[in-house]
Amino acid sequence: MIIIILTSDATHLISFVTALHLYHINLKIKTMNTISQSTPLNVYANAINVDEKTKPISEFWQNAEFCRFTISPLLMVIIVCIGAFAAAVAVQESVFQLALVAITVPVVEGLILALAPMRTIIISSTLSIALSLLIIIF
Repeated sequence: MIIIILTSDATHLISFVTALHLYHINLKIKTMNTISQSTPLNVYANAINVDEKTKPISEFWQNAEFCRFTISPLLMVIIVCIGAFAAAVAVQESVFQLALVAITVPVVEGLILALAPMRTIIISSTLSIALSLLIIIF
């Protein structure tokens, strides 16, 4: 359904959008009530038990997504600094080690710039930092 509003007063438009939003919320509540009446109670009990087991992990990933613009610059600085030092060490050792550093660091930077999910960014940055530290140490 497409609604076109031609009005000279912005308050009419705002009140219409608010009323449309409240109607949408009311429609969601009615839909949830009909679903809850038709769904057996044991399905919800099983879902609650699984949710309680994984609650700390899911809260961690939700907080990571919420703090994306705090975590991303921090990870980028750490990864680039450690990766640059690892590249300086790898140049003296072998081309293979240099290639590993030269591939993993830009991939993580690309994921950060592409706004990939924080789970992907944190896992890939952990692997990149671990690989860079292994090249530095060994």
